[in-house]
Amino acid sequence: MSTASPQRAYRPDIDGLRAVAVLLVLLDHIQVKRFAGGFIGVDVFFVISGYLIGAHILNDLDAGTFSLARFYERRFRRIVPALLAVLLATTFLAYRYFFPGELVAFGQTEVGALFSFSNIVFWQQAGYFDLPSLLKPLLHTWSLGVEEQFYIVFPLLLLLLSRLLRKHLAAVLSILTALGFVAACFYTAHARTAAFFLAPLRAWEFLLGTLLVLGILPALSRPWQRELAAAAGLLLILVPALLYTENILFPGLGALPPCLGAALLIASGQAGPSAVSRLLASPPLRAVGLISYSLYLWHWPLQVFQKTNRILVPDRYPQWVAQIAVLAASFFLAALSWRFVEQPFRTGIFRRSRLPVFASAALLASCLAWYGHILANFGWFLPPYMPRSAAYLDSTRTSEDPLDLRWGTCYVEPSSFPAAFQPSICLADLPGKPHYLLLGDSHAGVLYPSLKAGFPQLNLSQLNVTGCSPTLHHPAWLPADCSAVSRFLFEDYLLLHPVDTVLLVARWKPWDLDNLGETIDWFRQHHIRVILFGPSIEFDQSLVRLIEIAHHDHDPAVLARHREPLAVQIDQQMTVLARDQWHIPYISILQDLCSPAAQSAAETAAGCPVYGAPGVAVLYDTDHLSYAGAHLFVEAIQSRRQLP
Repeated sequence: MSTASPQRAYRPDIDGLRAVAVLLVLLDHIQVKRFAGGFIGVDVFFVISGYLIGAHILNDLDAGTFSLARFYERRFRRIVPALLAVLLATTFLAYRYFFPGELVAFGQTEVGALFSFSNIVFWQQAGYFDLPSLLKPLLHTWSLGVEEQFYIVFPLLLLLLSRLLRKHLAAVLSILTALGFVAACFYTAHARTAAFFLAPLRAWEFLLGTLLVLGILPALSRPWQRELAAAAGLLLILVPALLYTENILFPGLGALPPCLGAALLIASGQAGPSAVSRLLASPPLRAVGLISYSLYLWHWPLQVFQKTNRILVPDRYPQWVAQIAVLAASFFLAALSWRFVEQPFRTGIFRRSRLPVFASAALLASCLAWYGHILANFGWFLPPYMPRSAAYLDSTRTSEDPLDLRWGTCYVEPSSFPAAFQPSICLADLPGKPHYLLLGDSHAGVLYPSLKAGFPQLNLSQLNVTGCSPTLHHPAWLPADCSAVSRFLFEDYLLLHPVDTVLLVARWKPWDLDNLGETIDWFRQHHIRVILFGPSIEFDQSLVRLIEIAHHDHDPAVLARHREPLAVQIDQQMTVLARDQWHIPYISILQDLCSPAAQSAAETAAGCPVYGAPGVAVLYDTDHLSYAGAHLFVEAIQSRRQLP
């Protein structure tokens, strides 16, 4: 095993590649639509990190100077000071602006970020009713958790392999990389959240970078080879950044192009210059690359608190103004952080003062960890000025509902179907009552108590699975368990237990409409009556939070600006399809709730009610009806005599 000395020389093109990676992440996170796939920048970082850290370790092993203590000290100085600065600022902002339940979740993630396991925290939290990403100012620290967990094991692995299999190190790491990639592809298809967050399933990306140190690719000695490899590498990064969306199966195969692109760019720069490497080594990109770590740390908390609390730009300004403000503030704070936090601890005045530096960092980390632990487990030290509507925002699915939603029994998550679902309770056929079956996702689940109370003459049974529309077929990116629900329903239960009427309720998306037509035909062929419910009112942020913003800013137009137009468009399409093509009864939640009768006793926004009852928002998040909202809707159904 040998490593060439140039691999320890400074590579300005790699700083430029860092700049490309972090800029792609920023453009994605501030919601520039053309860069919806910018999240692949994190994978580029992983390959770069594997290359640089692998080169340092392997060179030190060759020279006989490798020290685990020195390695971990370098990692500490690189990662911890800037992270602590961001955590301190983010903790202050969270305490100032977050609602109680959000603060509890923040406390959990803060402890995870401090001790490099936030990726595991986010993996465990992931679920349909998890807080949205815009309420997780430390969500981006998952990648730090992955990286640090990898570097706990990686130097030990290289140390062991260099002693036992020195001549076969490249072959062994190649096998581990291939096995890791295959495992990542498998878990992406079957357990996507685990594949995204867990370090063992991301390890192949770091190892790919390390393989470059070992000369796994042939030398690109000729200029045309370097030019071709560099151009191909840049395209393999930029094309996914421009074309990928949140619906792509990722990481797995989806992560391969940007990782190969990063590897080609690094490899081409090893052999000599190219047009792309000269571009990457240009002063502007190098400058961004130097501050890329601090830039990555600061940008996401700023985006979160701008989106939720307008800390930089008032809500009335266009989105592009807020995007520029977040970018400008991120660069400003990153530059300060690099100059006054990163550099002093890595190469400046605190370079030699080990004991004071480590003791101070340990004290600050302990204080933050203590506060995060208290928040996460006990909810103490919450701000005293929480708004009156915050309590409802933080209520559980059942705590304020007069009737049980039957969560965990008849209303379940895809991963718990069919184990948790109890047909004997949820699908009971009561003689003497018309049998109505409420089918759908969580939008159906929140309606069950109000429908049950409003129509006691019906035998209302229930099969509700979060995230699964009640159709025969589903898009490939939905959980595989949704197909299991459809098979149970259409190939088993309804063939043996015909019902009088099915009520189809979901958070409908454009791709559902074709599937809906096929599904309605199936019900018609089996002599089952269908009543179709349209989409709910929807906002791009929690309605409760928007109400507080509107009250605080004395700006009622906030609600109209944050109304999601897609739900209105789909409702209009479904109205026409149900009447002219499917020939079935259609109940429009939007038309019923936004009618003059429904609005008479409630404030309205964009033509729809804000409150379902005094002090209780009509939605408990962005799109799910609260109990009061569902009750208001059922009253509208009763007044129009739309059921039974």
